[in-house]
Amino acid sequence: MNFSQKLKRLRQEKNWSQEKLAEEIGVKRLAVSKYESGQSKPSAETLQKISEVFGVSIDYLFAEDSKKLTEKEIKDKTLLEYVSEIEKMDEEEKNFVKFFLDAVIFRYKRRDK
Repeated sequence: MNFSQKLKRLRQEKNWSQEKLAEEIGVKRLAVSKYESGQSKPSAETLQKISEVFGVSIDYLFAEDSKKLTEKEIKDKTLLEYVSEIEKMDEEEKNFVKFFLDAVIFRYKRRDK
């Protein structure tokens, strides 16, 4: 389940409209619609508000149900070194890196379409 799907499910579990969620996190309803459809990603500040109103971590919001890469599966050694360094970071730093990478990957995927 990706971020968009999780956001929509969390909102529906509270029986909230997109308008209600927008009020809670301080954005317009159109922004919530775009988050849920995968057309855009929230800012770091908005992401923090989303995690707070639903009582979930930012990590949960972006962690997808995919298998974890092992050292043997990571062929680019530089990437392997980055992963090793990221694992040493505290949760706030890890969340920042994940958010940044998610934004870069999102942009890359949109470019290829």
